[in-house]
Amino acid sequence: MKTSPDKDHIFGLSCPYNGLTFYATTEERDIEAKDVIQDHLQEGEWSEDVGDVFAFTVTHKATQVDVKHPEGELDEEGCDENGDYWPSDVDFTCNYALKPLAPDLPQAGSEISLALCVAGLEQPG
Repeated sequence: MKTSPDKDHIFGLSCPYNGLTFYATTEERDIEAKDVIQDHLQEGEWSEDVGDVFAFTVTHKATQVDVKHPEGELDEEGCDENGDYWPSDVDFTCNYALKPLAPDLPQAGSEISLALCVAGLEQPG
């Protein structure tokens, strides 16, 4: 069960019990949806949250943009060649914007900046 979308898993299912799951095809998702809906039938009664099960297709995902790494070596004060300060636990900074998961998916009318990321994490490849 995949819990995060990618370009090969854009068909989603949401369930109050299982959270979000993602599938490669609508057929896989729809088969799982039937089981998930049936799980809401207990002793002949439907649970109240069965109406909260829904299927969807993901077109866009928040993706790193404007990634900036320190320029050159840091000096003893933690500044790069441009004079920008970089804390020792920060490898890069970035913003996030909604981007299509696959090139053939519809483009957003405009990018939506979601957050500023300052992280000491490895940048995804």
